[in-house]
Amino acid sequence: MSHFCRKARWIAGVALWAALGGAQIGWAAVNRPMPMEGVWEAILLTEAAGEPYQGKVGVAEVLRNRGWDPKGFVGIRRRDLQRFLSEQPQWAHAQARRALRQARAGSNLTRRATHFENVELFGTPSWARRMEKTARIGRLTFFREKVGDSLM
Repeated sequence: MSHFCRKARWIAGVALWAALGGAQIGWAAVNRPMPMEGVWEAILLTEAAGEPYQGKVGVAEVLRNRGWDPKGFVGIRRRDLQRFLSEQPQWAHAQARRALRQARAGSNLTRRATHFENVELFGTPSWARRMEKTARIGRLTFFREKVGDSLM
């Protein structure tokens, strides 16, 4: 990987970190890890935008069921992420934090789902054919591996 590519990736990472509320003045702040609470909140705000509160809880449950790993959530890769998050009303941020707390407390609206998709808008993805539907909340359909199956 070229120096330019490494530097561009580093700058993009710092920009994401700053967009999620981790930035402070000074170079020392740039080297601190991104606060995961901010990443999780951004995932809910982007992935469950326009969904009812229960849909946001469902997305938070999927995040929890994946071990709180943000990989695979494409919403946080938006080019306009910082602007999008800053334009969200304060109640939306509070609702996302509340949904995260509910998922952390053990809610199970999605019956242990590990994936979700807006099937009406995007159609059924190929990976969903190997999975069982567990719930439908708002426009989101939730899935998990069929018992006895493994995607690995």
